[in-house]
Amino acid sequence: MLDDFEAEGEEISKVNPWLTYSLPLHRCREMGYHSQLFDLLDERLLTKGELMEFCCLLMGKDCMDGVFDPEEDWDQFSNHLSKLVSKEDEQYNPIKKDKRPWIRMNVLDRAYNESGGCILM
Repeated sequence: MLDDFEAEGEEISKVNPWLTYSLPLHRCREMGYHSQLFDLLDERLLTKGELMEFCCLLMGKDCMDGVFDPEEDWDQFSNHLSKLVSKEDEQYNPIKKDKRPWIRMNVLDRAYNESGGCILM
């Protein structure tokens, strides 16, 4: 069962802290948009493959066309995604009560980049 907007945001931030759980995502879930990825957001960190699928949902499949597989080349994937995210409007974050990018790339990189490298933004 779906909690209210703020409670869902808190749950998701515990396991996928890189994501700004915004009202458009919450409304999609409330209206019954079915994607297993939406169900996983508050359960565990998405795998790199699931992350790629989620980014296709969030940014649009056409925007993600030709993007490197995050399993194969994290840095290329991250750099491309960072450019896409920078073009998007910031979203209201129900936890911090401010606006943030859909994806906080520095947090995403810490969660997924096994080489420990740093992405400069």
